[in-house]
Amino acid sequence: MARVLSQWAGPGLQLKWPNDIMFSEGKLAGILVDVIPAGDGPLRVVVGIGVNICNSLDLEQVVDQRVINLQDIAIRSISRTQLTGELILAMALALDRFEKSGFAPDQVAWNQCDRFRGRTVLASIGGQVFEGAGYGVDSEGCYRIIDTSGNEQAVSAGEVKLSANPNRRFR
Repeated sequence: MARVLSQWAGPGLQLKWPNDIMFSEGKLAGILVDVIPAGDGPLRVVVGIGVNICNSLDLEQVVDQRVINLQDIAIRSISRTQLTGELILAMALALDRFEKSGFAPDQVAWNQCDRFRGRTVLASIGGQVFEGAGYGVDSEGCYRIIDTSGNEQAVSAGEVKLSANPNRRFR
């Protein structure tokens, strides 16, 4: 998604683990993946994507976060039909690549756009919260954090957000 959106918005897109695409200080787009168990058969996966194209200013109050609209940052005229087609094609190719090779082929590109890399973050996992420096994703797509003791923690589910203490130093 980020590759496609960068062709519409230009440089400056960042990824916020696990599923948001940010521009400046606002959310431009997101992806949601829901895995549906199917007994002994293959898993079924539902993938939803959303792009903020031209939402009203009132949306920020409803969702309690800053929102960026593609129409406000676009570097070319927006065609919803063309954008949708490009996103669907990119998603199909990405899912095929993931099925064959896992996340590893996308690790470097993801880390180049990491919003939190080198910044102080808080991670919440199963009710436990710890602080550390954002260190990008590993080859499985888990978010890595270097904690206050210098140990690497891999977050595979939960939330990662910027800490209120941005100047804290880690080993």
